[in-house]
Amino acid sequence: MDIFFRIFSHLLPRAAAFVITEQSRRITQFFSGLSVFGDNYKKFIDDVYDDRFPATTRDILANEGMFHPPESMLTPLQRRDRLERLWARKGGQSPNYIASILADEGFVGLNISEWWVPGTEPPVGSSGCATTRDPNTAGAGSYCISNKRSFTTGINDIISRAGRELMRSGNINANSGKLGGANEQNIECILPLDPLCWNYIFYVHGASFGVPGTVPLFRRDELENLLMTLKPAHQWVVFHINYV
Repeated sequence: MDIFFRIFSHLLPRAAAFVITEQSRRITQFFSGLSVFGDNYKKFIDDVYDDRFPATTRDILANEGMFHPPESMLTPLQRRDRLERLWARKGGQSPNYIASILADEGFVGLNISEWWVPGTEPPVGSSGCATTRDPNTAGAGSYCISNKRSFTTGINDIISRAGRELMRSGNINANSGKLGGANEQNIECILPLDPLCWNYIFYVHGASFGVPGTVPLFRRDELENLLMTLKPAHQWVVFHINYV
């Protein structure tokens, strides 16, 4: 209230009749009450402005909806800290940038290798191409993902009673086309056999290419989903990870 009361005091004429320093005067009480409405508007605007920042937003869930982080048992303060990290990302597709994001999210020790073998780059000014990595040499247990597509299947057989005695439209026994449930499964991604496609692959591994990284099993989906948001859209990811 103080700020609007001071504004009114400044705007009123400089005459004794408009002095609002004495609380017992009706004019003072009037502008004191009027200032309360201004405070409500100010608070509303301040709250909307503060919603821009992870530390002060009133709706953490709505902010998280822009980044789709994995569900977790984090406290509200930890969720705000995570939002702060997500907002701070500048974007980029370099191996170092992606590795830094993985480290920020707790996937320590993971590194990124690009599609070519280091040291095989042609000299500057010459025509040629670096030697493409063979994804089959990434290491035992490696697997690839291009995008996490899935398909849905019925858990139980379809119950179809059309044309039978129990097929009674509008009755509880009219079960034509009824499913007992559904199950969603990821489509397995298979490495391309054509070597011309191998330069569209990058690798996630441990300390160096061929050395597996280590990630808790319960964070596997989190790691894969994070890489799907960070990787260039046209590239595949080969994971050489031990899930423990």
